[in-house]
Amino acid sequence: MVDLGADLRLSAPSTPFFCERRAQNFVLRLQTVIGPPPCFLQEPEPRCPTVVPVKDFDPTHDAARIDAAIKTKGVDEQTIIDILTRRSCQQRREIAFEYERMAKKDLSSALKGALSGSLEALMLGLMKSTAQFDASELRASMKGLGTDEEVLIEMVCSRSEEELMEIKKEYREMFKKEVEKDIAGDTSGNLAKLLLALVQTRRDEPSNVVDYQKIDEDARSLYEAGVKRKGTDVTTWISIMSQRSVPHLQKVFERYKRYSPYDIKESIKKEVKGDLEKSFLTLGTSNQRDACGERVGPVHPSVSLVFSV
Repeated sequence: MVDLGADLRLSAPSTPFFCERRAQNFVLRLQTVIGPPPCFLQEPEPRCPTVVPVKDFDPTHDAARIDAAIKTKGVDEQTIIDILTRRSCQQRREIAFEYERMAKKDLSSALKGALSGSLEALMLGLMKSTAQFDASELRASMKGLGTDEEVLIEMVCSRSEEELMEIKKEYREMFKKEVEKDIAGDTSGNLAKLLLALVQTRRDEPSNVVDYQKIDEDARSLYEAGVKRKGTDVTTWISIMSQRSVPHLQKVFERYKRYSPYDIKESIKKEVKGDLEKSFLTLGTSNQRDACGERVGPVHPSVSLVFSV
């Protein structure tokens, strides 16, 4: 049995969002297969990424090693893991290019034929771009009977406008479907209204000019549509949360404290429940960044079976 845990401890993303938290989620899902999770899972907060692009990188050499590992009797899984989990996203793309040139075969197809189970899922996930990975997760959350709302909420509510546009493009190319239609067919009510408003990518463009009057108006509107009244005017909340730019919303949430005895997070918990609560909480925190450049926000263990770095 290969030691996936050791390699996941070393595998870090090339972009801020795809951090070791992805590795944590993956190991939590696989601990019944590979044994107890490694010690880094016990840390209260994920560390900054520890892997950077490899120096003296030789994609031709890596491609040749992977080709030899695949052709080895029984498949040399450890070599494949050693290489792919220790290269950046861009470096893996270069390896894939060299592999196809050398072996006349797509690397993902070769890995799919050589590996199986959870290891196959992980390695194939590593070969996807971040947008391809998210598109796959979105599709999986809505495919078949039932909908995985947690994954759907995480994917739509925590992504930036630019990320959502790229995800929609990849979704269309990969599955020949429109993500808006699939979301509309798999959700209903206020959750559907919010998710559809977000994937339509109509947020205001960030501006260097701070509109303090608009900030105050939005903060007051959120208060009057929620805590101040009996019942919640969800339409107003959806409109503001899905259409305003992220920098504007951050200032709105700060200004909100001048009107409400509760901060935005406490207000959301008081005003809405269930999937809509999770969605608003994700929107309220997902665009904050920690000292590592990491997006701070809810990341559910069920978000992904594999991670893309």
